[in-house]
Amino acid sequence: MPIKLKNLTKKFGDYTAVNNITLSIEDSKITVLIGPSGCGKTTTLKMINGLIKRTEGNIFFNEISIDKINPIDLRRRIGYVIQEIGLFPHMNVYQNIAVVPKLLGWKENKIKNRINELLELVNLNPEENIFKYPKQLSGGQKQRVGVARALAADPEILLMDEPFGAIDPINREKLQDAFIDIQEKIKKTIVFVTHDIREAIKLGDSISVFNTGKIEQSGKTFEIIKKPKNKFVSNLIGNHAEINTLEFRKAENSIDKDFSAVKINASDTNLLKEQKNSYVIFLDDNNNFLGILSKEKISQLSTENYLNNLKTYFITPDSTLLDAAGIMLSKGINTVPVISAEKKVLGVIKYETIFQEE
Repeated sequence: MPIKLKNLTKKFGDYTAVNNITLSIEDSKITVLIGPSGCGKTTTLKMINGLIKRTEGNIFFNEISIDKINPIDLRRRIGYVIQEIGLFPHMNVYQNIAVVPKLLGWKENKIKNRINELLELVNLNPEENIFKYPKQLSGGQKQRVGVARALAADPEILLMDEPFGAIDPINREKLQDAFIDIQEKIKKTIVFVTHDIREAIKLGDSISVFNTGKIEQSGKTFEIIKKPKNKFVSNLIGNHAEINTLEFRKAENSIDKDFSAVKINASDTNLLKEQKNSYVIFLDDNNNFLGILSKEKISQLSTENYLNNLKTYFITPDSTLLDAAGIMLSKGINTVPVISAEKKVLGVIKYETIFQEE
């Protein structure tokens, strides 16, 4: 469900926490709100959820004003995850996740099936964890239960307020990876608050940079990384943010189809001279990948020596652009083949296009 904030303002007495912000939150995508402490991120999130009443402006859910939506119905359509998690200590995992479905009057069998489904989704074995109490869970496991509870009634929107902030770095990385996988499956509209630019780059389809209650810049993540609007945004994202994005961008989204490929038994000098690209990929009789050579190297070899000199480096579609850049730097080359599990050539990653937007 798309969300729109229009001229949204929140004042606490003389203090303006959120100052006249306008923002469109895209359906089925992750929008990250980032900025220093006290900049208005969490206040904005709570106004979206109806936990705090706005002073001015409006909030629209699918073009319908929040004022025209029953508050109880609104809460049912929104899942909420916070840093402190907020699991009830006297309830086991099953009971914690079942809270909202029971309030909605779901039958027990439906609740049980939903909880098993959700625990599988967040990578917690139901048989091992469903009757554990919060004190028996690690921080990362508690946070996964918190996500499962927020998704229990299948809400259209998920609001997340620094959900991984209290987790140690190793488990935080694992939770982020798991969350990306979960979003690939559930495709919810997610508003995610963080103060960590690395987390924002990794998770966000788009980013809104907050500062003293205002939005300094908002847009697609890579657009902001490439073109920060001002010094504040530039300082927030850091000097190497564009390079850091390579770690989180999959090769499959940047494949270049402009490459030359020939079969090894058909590769004569004249044929190879006709190839327009600086690198040539060699295939076997079944069109499977054998290796790659630069045209410069080809010119130095006789046909019978091609096979012995082929370079067999490659990446897979699931590899990152950072993997591709690493091979380029270590091998001193500007083209890396992308090969499927069946050894078919899907395309190449080229140096000159590696920093282009997906």
